[in-house]
Amino acid sequence: MPSRDTSRSPPIDDSAVYDAIARRYAFPTLAMSVEVGLYEHLANQPRAIPEIADELQLSHRAAEALVTVVTAMGFLEVGEDGRFRPTPVARTYLLPDSPFYRRDLAHSMSSEVETLRLAIKSGDEHLGRLPSTSVQCRITMYRPSSKSCMR
Repeated sequence: MPSRDTSRSPPIDDSAVYDAIARRYAFPTLAMSVEVGLYEHLANQPRAIPEIADELQLSHRAAEALVTVVTAMGFLEVGEDGRFRPTPVARTYLLPDSPFYRRDLAHSMSSEVETLRLAIKSGDEHLGRLPSTSVQCRITMYRPSSKSCMR
């Protein structure tokens, strides 16, 4: 096996690799954001994370995680006032009154979605008991600036 020179920067940006990894972990969050009604809630009036948490009856941590991930994915945008609103893509595909609504997202069934559903519905105390390779990585460590799940 040839030795690797890790002192040089690679000639190609590796964001595509991290995007592929993030998508695997981000889809359950997208599905849950639809299920809890995030886009419907923000469609008529932008809101800040504390308002989203209170009004959707989520813990602040869960609301922040959902909003952070789906904003990084391009489904929400944040104004200068710190309030979030759906992007045109979200309005087209994630609002039930759109003829192009992706109804299937609100009824996604997979072990990842189920685990995330349990974590979000159970509150912060449940997140601490999850294995780090599961929802905790998706919920607490996704960073939109790098679009990767940091460890």
